[in-house]
Parts: sequence; C-alpha cells; structure tokens
Amino acid sequence: MTISFGKMLGLHNPQAKKYPNDLNDLKINFDYNSFYRERCGKIRYENQKSIMFLNCPICGHEKCFVVYKATGHWHCFGQHGNCGGSVIDFLMRTEKMTLKAAINHFKHELCGIPKSKNPKEEVYCLQKFEPISSSELINLNLPPLYWTVDNLLPQGLGLLASPPKFGKSWFGLGLSIRVAQGKEFLGFKTHQSRVLYLTLEDSKRRIIKRLKKVLGDEKIPEDIDFAVSANSINYGLIDDLENYLKEHSATKLIIIDTLQMVRIGSAKNENAYTAEYRDLSTLKKFADKHNICILVIHHLRKQKDNDIYNRISGTNAITGACDTIFVIEKENRYANDAQLHITGRDVEQDDLYLQFNQSNCEWISKGNAEIQLLKKERAEYSNDPIIKALRKLLDIVETDKFQCSAKQLLSEFEKRCGINLDETPETIGKRLRKYKNLMFELDGIIYNPPPSNGSNGTRLHKFEKSVPPDEWAKIDAMFN
Repeated sequence: MTISFGKMLGLHNPQAKKYPNDLNDLKINFDYNSFYRERCGKIRYENQKSIMFLNCPICGHEKCFVVYKATGHWHCFGQHGNCGGSVIDFLMRTEKMTLKAAINHFKHELCGIPKSKNPKEEVYCLQKFEPISSSELINLNLPPLYWTVDNLLPQGLGLLASPPKFGKSWFGLGLSIRVAQGKEFLGFKTHQSRVLYLTLEDSKRRIIKRLKKVLGDEKIPEDIDFAVSANSINYGLIDDLENYLKEHSATKLIIIDTLQMVRIGSAKNENAYTAEYRDLSTLKKFADKHNICILVIHHLRKQKDNDIYNRISGTNAITGACDTIFVIEKENRYANDAQLHITGRDVEQDDLYLQFNQSNCEWISKGNAEIQLLKKERAEYSNDPIIKALRKLLDIVETDKFQCSAKQLLSEFEKRCGINLDETPETIGKRLRKYKNLMFELDGIIYNPPPSNGSNGTRLHKFEKSVPPDEWAKIDAMFN
C-alpha cells in the first residue's frame, strides 16, 4: 500500500508534533559525538573541527576507529576490520541488526520518532516524491548549463581515460592551467575560474617540475591549488571538498587524478557495479549540487574492443554515472599523435586529432580526427617512394595494363626509372595493399594484388590506368 507524504508528517492533525521523516534529515541533525563516545569509550585523539579517533568496537584495537564529525561516517582501519559506513552500518555491525531493524532503531530509539500505529506503514527511508507537470517543467526558470570549456566540458561529472603513460595527467594539468588563466584549451574557449587538482599519484617535486615544463616563461596562475593526498569518496573526501568550496567559492573545476586513489573498493557482499555506481554517483551529486565540473582520470583495459568506451576499466556503472567521457587512444605509448574520443549527455559525440608537443608537454588539437587522419594518410601515400616510383613507371610503359611480381617491380623501377629502392619484395606487397584504395582515388590506378595461392607459381601484382573519381567529378561538373 502507499501512504501520503502529508499523513506521514502528521499534517492531518494540527496539534501533532512535526517530525522529520527523511532518514537523511535525521542524520544531519543527529548528535554523533555523544553517540560514538558512549559506545566506544575513551577518545584517543580528537580534532575539534573534523575527526576523532576512539577505541574500536569492530576489531577491538585502540586508536584505529575514526569518526568524521561532519557526516557521522566512521571507518575501522584495523587488519581484521577495514570497514566503514554510516551510523546505520555501525548498528548493523555492532548490534548484528538487519538493515530494516537498524533504520527503525535509529529512527525510533535514537531519534525519538514515534512508531506508526499501523506496522505496515513502517518505511526505511521515505524520499520526497514531488511530481511536476510538463507545463510547469517547461516554464521553470533554470540557470543555463555552466561550461568550464565551451562545447567540451560542462558542469557535472566527467571522465578521462587512457592506458598508463599515454599523457592523461599532462592533459589534466594543461586543462587546469588554461582554465585558471581563462585561455583556450584544445582550441575551445574556457571560462576562467579557480581549479583544484588532486594529483594523487605525484609528489610535490614532480608537480613543480611539470608546471615549469608546461608554463615555460609564462606566469604561474594563482587560481590553481594542488593536493597530493586525499580521503576516499565515502570517508571524508566530500566533507573536505565542501570545506574547500566554502573557502574558495570561485572554484568551478576539480580534477581527481586518479579515480582509484579515492576509492576503497566494494564492501563485503557488495558487487563491483553497486560500489562503483555509488562512488561515482556521490561525486556527480556533489558536482550538480555546486554547479561545477569534477573530472576524474581513470584507466583503460588492455584488451581490444570495437567500442573504445567498453575498454574503460571497471563495470558499466562508471560510464553510466558520468555526464561526459573522454578517451585518449594512440597506436603506442611513444606516439605523439592521438585521437580524443568524446561522448556525453550534453556534448556532441566527436573525435579530435591531437598532437603532443614535446617541448612543453601540452596537447594540441588539429581538428576532427577523421578529416585529419585522412589528410595524414593521403600525405603519407603521396610521399611514399614506392608510389612515386610506380607513378613514374606507369607513365613510361606504353600499355594501360601492367603486371609483374614484386621482385620484378623493384627491377623495373631501377631499369626504367633509375630509382633504386632499399625495399624487399615483402614490404613492396604490404605497402601496395595498404594504398590500394588511395591509388584509385588519387591517381586512377586500379590495383589487384596477387591471390594467396599465386599465379602459376608467380605472385603477380596487376595495375591498370584509369581516371580517378575526383577527376570524374570535375568532368561531370563541367557538363552540368
């Protein structure tokens, strides 16, 4: 059965005391200090603003049980504990309660909320259900979406992934600097703001070295803060970020490098999908609450997949929780060229062709990846010495059709064209196959490679002169 929100609040009776019935509201107003002091005994260490260490009721050790005062979350760092959670989780651990029993005990025994007269009306955690009509929704005066980088990085949760040592940390640093300066990043306009960069796999010495490398003679921007350590998502990080934003309200971009450094993995009996979605959703809710962008840096799996986004390490919960996803893909870790694959809820799906500038370790965009790769491929084709020799040879031969083996082709290049190529017959065959389509598109050469079983013991490469499609298009344009 369903129960009205008003009835649960007791609004039907004007004389009734109004109790908060949302579990989150109860948690916010709960006296955690007294609760944990009563159950854990002696305090071993206390920071008045943020945490306190107590004797641990989970594993029995001294000074390994920490409570975060702002949220009441706790964590046991003991070897036989290594767990944590909210006050509900504490009751389940120490009192051996079920989830339902722990929630009801917290509400009724600890917070003093009267029990319902109808047992069937007991609920765990009643959320506000507030439907809105389409006409009301469309007329809402909501602020526009904030873009840290126009048409590239909007507010919400973003993810940048690549294999290790592919330059994603340089990407994050370059983004941080350009946003703090209000300068273009990858050719896109940025909106100047303060940036917090959690570079959790680096030392302060390495950050200094990298800053000097990227900036060169440029002035160091004042609006970037760095941190080399941080609490995990569920045990202190959100509180730390809240406090940081209170002191630095101009912050619009937070980068976490890497995601794994702020996760503690799955709890006992919790599957990986649930744990990952919980952690990423926590970051997304925080970003949405403050209208900022949080960009987390992550890894790709090694195995190949036709869909590059399927290679992001972890379950689909990671990509499902993120608003914007970037993946850097290169032929190998030493290549300076890369593709940046982009997808998301508020961005247009695209692929950018990037080049890594070795002098200042900054990524530069050369435009749409498909167009740039096509240009690169055509340039390689036109400048290939085998293609240059083949063009010259076909201009010399008197027939429109020509065939020979790869070994004979090398001999013909030298005898008829005066071109001596330092190539083997095997490399000749591979390159001709590679450029088969471009031969026709750019030079009107119809090329047929030899069949796998050869031709009477000889593997013949066949060439036929024709008119390239581009030329036919020009001829058609003349008569239309």
